[in-house]
Amino acid sequence: MAVAKDAFKGPVALAVGYDDPVTAAKKVIEFSKKNEKLKMTGGVIEGKFLGAQEVRAVADLPPRDVLLSMLAGTLQAPVTKLARLLSATVGSFGHAMNSLKAKKESSQ
Repeated sequence: MAVAKDAFKGPVALAVGYDDPVTAAKKVIEFSKKNEKLKMTGGVIEGKFLGAQEVRAVADLPPRDVLLSMLAGTLQAPVTKLARLLSATVGSFGHAMNSLKAKKESSQ
């Protein structure tokens, strides 16, 4: 953390978050907007030092749960489309077979 050493000179405050770094970053940003004396110089997220702008970018992300649900929806979409396509193909085939059967029965 030699890089972070320069950012932590003078009076320092630390915010620690365990579950979701986005939530911790959002809370620090919210608090700094209400308290002019707090100047954010950077932070360490998942072992990597980030500058103030990078921490703000992390704070702009949706929470972890929302990101995971977005990922799950993205992964599920192609499977759902494939299932609909296969269902439509089977349905069309069945309709074609019924039409062919009806045509043969009417010609007899």
